[in-house]
Amino acid sequence: MNLVQINVMFMQKLDKEPLAVLSGPFHGPRSAYTPKELRAVAATLTKIADDAFDHPTSTRAHRFVSRTYDVKV
Repeated sequence: MNLVQINVMFMQKLDKEPLAVLSGPFHGPRSAYTPKELRAVAATLTKIADDAFDHPTSTRAHRFVSRTYDVKV
């Protein structure tokens, strides 16, 4: 089993809607996934979406929360 990391910066749009800026495994040599691996990534993306509401952020660039999520694929 391999480990994929998704880096997330939680911010807020100007209309105060939560925003999650992702970087990680979605490009480059490790961008092809089996259906099982895609389900693991999808479950983690759902967790990120839920967490976006829990992080206190503002629209200011210096006020954000950063977190890394590990996905076992």
